[in-house]
Amino acid sequence: MQYVNRIPDLTGQDEQAMQSWFAEMDKLDLLFHSEDRAEHIVQAGTGQPLFSDAEASKAESILTRLFTQFGDQVIEAAYPFFMRRSGIDPESWQHLA
Repeated sequence: MQYVNRIPDLTGQDEQAMQSWFAEMDKLDLLFHSEDRAEHIVQAGTGQPLFSDAEASKAESILTRLFTQFGDQVIEAAYPFFMRRSGIDPESWQHLA
């Protein structure tokens, strides 16, 4: 059986590519806080690692590239996806800030 790396590729080097990557990670239920190390993320309930070593390495490589290019914009780009996961409309939250 062939192993499939679930981490999507980063398909460009602009902000839209970064947004698309977070959207795909969210869609695949693989979203995690971009300041956390992928290798430290565990599955709720089991405590087992969410990612294989290869997946964690790929996610870290992508995030390193994004942080190098965009800095804290990476966190801002991911934030709406986390808010929606928490049941909060990112648009309504921005009006409160």
